[in-house]
Amino acid sequence: MHMLDLDSDTYTMYSAGDLIWKISNDASGAHELMQEITRKVIVDEYRDDAKTFMDLSSLGDRLQKKKIISREFMVKDLGWFRMSFISIDVDDEGRPVKVIFTTRSIDDDKRREQKLIRTSYTDELTKCFNRRAYIDDVKEMQDDSVYVYVSMDVNGLKPVNDTLGHAAGDELLQGAAECMKQCFGSYGKVYRMGGDEFTAIIFVNARRLKRVQEEFADIVGRWSGQLVKSISISCGYVASDEKDWDSFDEIVF
Repeated sequence: MHMLDLDSDTYTMYSAGDLIWKISNDASGAHELMQEITRKVIVDEYRDDAKTFMDLSSLGDRLQKKKIISREFMVKDLGWFRMSFISIDVDDEGRPVKVIFTTRSIDDDKRREQKLIRTSYTDELTKCFNRRAYIDDVKEMQDDSVYVYVSMDVNGLKPVNDTLGHAAGDELLQGAAECMKQCFGSYGKVYRMGGDEFTAIIFVNARRLKRVQEEFADIVGRWSGQLVKSISISCGYVASDEKDWDSFDEIVF
């Protein structure tokens, strides 16, 4: 924890872990301290965002009429941290002149959060992505993306369930999902839409697609389980660039 004086560009260190201890000793002023934290501590992916957050020249405006502002950043070798500026003294116009700067590890919280997200996006039986993940991913797709939409049905699920039992039916679905992920997982994502219906969105061009189709047929042909000896999967492939589609829904249907 550091107390920063924005007017005099000074700081007082009250406590600091390994995260910023050495930087605190080396920095000549509050502005340099924030710049050094950004440069030496924050991972590259978040550095531009951190520069804006750590900019003390704009902090007064950003903190005006607020008690605290916080952002979360990934720190080199240590994981996620929440960094906060807390206003403790203001001038006559209400602009902060003294603030407390704090850092707190939230890596365990982030890991739990990410695990929950993964769980909510994963089909329990097959470990493919589920329909919820599919809907969210489709919303994020760029209109100019080049991809192939793969629609798949696992053949014979009901007969397998009826004659060999639901454990065999589960093995059939799990085996089919493994084949899909083994082939398509390197190019995109595989989703279980429900029952025996699966979808993959893979980012390949037309030339690569033919080889992917051959790879998938080979993988499916070689699969064999303990209760079910073979798999048959019906597939349909539609490329986003094979014609001028009106919308993603037109490709799907």
